[in-house]
Amino acid sequence: MRLQIFLSGLLIIAMGILAPRFMEKAQALGFLSAAAVLGGSFLICGAFSLQNRWLGYMAAGVMALLGAAQGVANVKHFISFLQGDRSRDLSPLLEMAVMLICLLLVTRVYRFVAAERLRKMLEEDDSESPPKA
Repeated sequence: MRLQIFLSGLLIIAMGILAPRFMEKAQALGFLSAAAVLGGSFLICGAFSLQNRWLGYMAAGVMALLGAAQGVANVKHFISFLQGDRSRDLSPLLEMAVMLICLLLVTRVYRFVAAERLRKMLEEDDSESPPKA
């Protein structure tokens, strides 16, 4: 899980750094700043998870949810891109890639939390059952 958080952050930052090669300068700088904030926050969450697993994982889940929500707002631009509108260069494609990374991370965090909740419920059931004679 930590590895996915770190890799997600590094991948998003790398996409932001490479954006000027595929976009005009104004759009590339906007994408770079957003990628640096989101990717940097994933790296910070990964670092937090080294000390406190829950804090890091839950913070990464919240940041991934915010990143995915921002990507949903850009779906209309992606549909236009698929229909042939190249006025925004490759920006819609990169934004959808970030949204996919964030959705994968949100899904992974949710599955981790659900598995942990199930484990705790099973532990409680085992501790409450009377000892067998």
